[in-house]
Formats: sequence, C-alpha cells, structure tokens
Amino acid sequence: MSEFAVKILSPGGLPVERIAQSVLFHIVDGETEIYPDHAPALFQLGRGELVIRNAAGPEHWVIQGGIAHFENSVLTFLAEKAENAATA
Repeated sequence: MSEFAVKILSPGGLPVERIAQSVLFHIVDGETEIYPDHAPALFQLGRGELVIRNAAGPEHWVIQGGIAHFENSVLTFLAEKAENAATA
C-alpha cells in the first residue's frame, strides 16, 4: 500500500514524524481522512483525535486548533496543542 509522510508540530512539543497509509483527524466542521492520493488541501483543525494508520497499527493523538496542509505526499500539522494519547 502507498504511504506518505506525516509531521506534527506544536509550540513546546518535540517535532513528530511518521509514515502513514491514512490519517483521520477532526476539522472545524467535522472530520476528514487523508490517503496517499489525496489532492493538495489546507484544513482548519478542530479539537479531537488524530489517528495515524500504518503497517504497525494505529497511533492515537489528541490535537487542538491550528492548521493541516497536504501536498507532495506530506501531511503537516501545525497544531496549537498535540499530545500522544498513550501518554496524555
């Protein structure tokens, strides 16, 4: 299956980089899921869960506010707050 890069950046947090087959996340008017062949897009983030899916299984994060941008097989999150749900 095709994959793409995911980057999560937030103030005071360490940069996170992963490889994903899909990513599900909340935006201000619902939720969306990105796959490798998705068109370039810009999203305003809401508050909620972000799920990164890859061959190793799902990884859950909690995000709050900011933007997400997908282009050239890279999904970048510039979040006001981002925490790994396993350690939150």
